[in-house]
Amino acid sequence: AIPHAYPKKEVGWTEDHGAVLTQQQINAILLGSDYIDQMNRLLAALNTAGPGELVHPWFGVQKVQVGRVTHRLSTEEGGIVYISFEVYEAGEQLFPSGTEDTSATTLSAADKVKEALASGDYFAALDGVGSMVDTLLEDMEGFVTSLPTLPDALSEWMDRLNRFKDLAGIVAAAPGEMIRDITGLISDMKDLVSEPPFALRVYDQLRDKWEGDRAAQSATKSLVDNISVNTDTGFASSVTPASTPETTAAMETNIEDFRRLVIISTLVAQAEAVATATFETGQDAQNTGDQLAERLGETAAEAVESGLRELWRSLRELRFAVVNDVR
Repeated sequence: AIPHAYPKKEVGWTEDHGAVLTQQQINAILLGSDYIDQMNRLLAALNTAGPGELVHPWFGVQKVQVGRVTHRLSTEEGGIVYISFEVYEAGEQLFPSGTEDTSATTLSAADKVKEALASGDYFAALDGVGSMVDTLLEDMEGFVTSLPTLPDALSEWMDRLNRFKDLAGIVAAAPGEMIRDITGLISDMKDLVSEPPFALRVYDQLRDKWEGDRAAQSATKSLVDNISVNTDTGFASSVTPASTPETTAAMETNIEDFRRLVIISTLVAQAEAVATATFETGQDAQNTGDQLAERLGETAAEAVESGLRELWRSLRELRFAVVNDVR
């Protein structure tokens, strides 16, 4: 507020200049054997252009612009970094500016998540990968055939799916290419249906199916469709025709990585669908986007807890893009 006084007048006026943007001073100490790496990562984040997200136990989650940054190294405790920085509430630009194409931004952010998946260190061993790929392709085919689809698009997509099936054994030896093929097939499922809500729903169904033990059951060949039935007695055998493989450490890792791949791929595809779909009302778009953003935030948190920092960054960027797109 700006007070105004006038010469020889007994009245004045206080002008409302709007809200004062919040500002915080953050003082941090970095410890541990990797304190230099921690410092470098934090400085890189603080020096990134544009506003970012501050997650703080006291201040909560805020969109902020970083101000002055200082740091000091010390030999105390075997090595410490003292770092201080200011953050300002990002606010909104009220002056004329170019309008962002939020749909294009969302699609670009989705591509970054796909690339982070393909560039990750996954499936160094092939334990259980082939079985999980086969099961996923069967699930996708089953979901798609039950949808109101566009015939020409479905025919082309099925051709791609069948080619991938034929080459799955070879492609599995090149994890990056296999991941690109899987994310591509999942993303393109949205183009097969005539109504956008069906695309969003099928991704929910596919994700729900793989959030449980389906990856583990597939990798260990313990799915229901692998159980044989004795035609003489009419009873199902408790042992599959092929001996069930023992779970190895490599297989356990592959199971978790493949489960994460399917879940993230469906979320990315939903973000693409939201960016390109036309909703009946703005509230429908906002509700759908908010629910998706919440899931992306949870998945990003899981990624950083697993040490997948590049995937975490790309998921956070996609979350921001989705929120901006539906506003």
